[in-house]
Amino acid sequence: MHRLRPRLRLQKRRRRQPLHSCPRKESIPTPAHARQSSLPTPPGATTADVALGNQIYHGQIANAPCAGCHGDNAKGTPLGPDLTTSTWLWGDGSLPAIERIVTDGVPEPKNYRSPMPPLGGAQLSSSQVDAVAAYIWALSHPNGK
Repeated sequence: MHRLRPRLRLQKRRRRQPLHSCPRKESIPTPAHARQSSLPTPPGATTADVALGNQIYHGQIANAPCAGCHGDNAKGTPLGPDLTTSTWLWGDGSLPAIERIVTDGVPEPKNYRSPMPPLGGAQLSSSQVDAVAAYIWALSHPNGK
């Protein structure tokens, strides 16, 4: 009887081993925040602004909840629009227009059920607003134009 128990434990350990290998790295989509180094820099901003905006967008600074409504990859959700296209509902896609949208919010959205509060509901300084706007501009202008 004593010898039977160790064998059962050994069999249980074998079952816990994965039956498949992990997917190849290149098959996993790269989130927007990981592509930061390839993003263009808007006129009047720096690469450091875009990098800071990335951190703000993803909630690493100022607890900004941008990704909660617009998605981690900024492709949109039922709560907020896609920020990676050149389609803009509340402006022309220019850096000043994006800064205004972030600052003022969107109290009555056209196509989404949730309003965007001013500053996205976070306590952002003017330089942080500029940075997150630079990041969003970079996402929506992949060719830098």
